[in-house]
Amino acid sequence: MPQKRYVKKIKTNFSEICLMCKDRLKGVGYEYQPQQYVADYIPPKLITCKKCIYREYFGSKNYRKKMKEGVLDG
Repeated sequence: MPQKRYVKKIKTNFSEICLMCKDRLKGVGYEYQPQQYVADYIPPKLITCKKCIYREYFGSKNYRKKMKEGVLDG
């Protein structure tokens, strides 16, 4: 059974780059750990931008709706 996803909102510097889209982060980033499918391998934590984390978490079809609602901003 895969492990649940880990998403945490963090403050970042302007010098940090999103590891998914290679764009600069603007003040706020998300620390994201993908699901674990292999028992012996723990995936690394990635620092991503808001657009990438919502697209990865909710899929490419309805991520904009969830981004307006601010579901992960908690």
